[in-house]
Amino acid sequence: MKTKYLLVFFAMLLLTMPACGGGGGDGGGGSISTKYVVTYNGNGNGSGSVPVDSASYENGQTVTVLGNTGTLVKAGYSFSGWNTKADGSGTAYTEGLTFTMGTANVTLYAIWTAASPTAGIWDTSKWDNAQFGP
Repeated sequence: MKTKYLLVFFAMLLLTMPACGGGGGDGGGGSISTKYVVTYNGNGNGSGSVPVDSASYENGQTVTVLGNTGTLVKAGYSFSGWNTKADGSGTAYTEGLTFTMGTANVTLYAIWTAASPTAGIWDTSKWDNAQFGP
């Protein structure tokens, strides 16, 4: 008799349980999307701070490249944009350009161009009228 009641109990329990969808805790059964980030590197800057992209991106999303918002400075150089390689041999980007996020985090390195010497003004007020040569 106990077996009969036990079977009835389990049958009732199974009938009253909600159906489980499986596929994760959200009940959606969808896949988990991986997010990637873009990090900026000053690449030898002397002062200022790199921009921070607080967004995270899925594969295929469009990323807009930030500018030199932290006023990065490197003595004797001028900031000329960003590159995917520290030595400048990768893909170059300037502020506002876009790229499609792939399946890995991206680091963009500051690219520095040697500053041209500025034209100075000769101060001739301290020169004397001495003659050089014969």
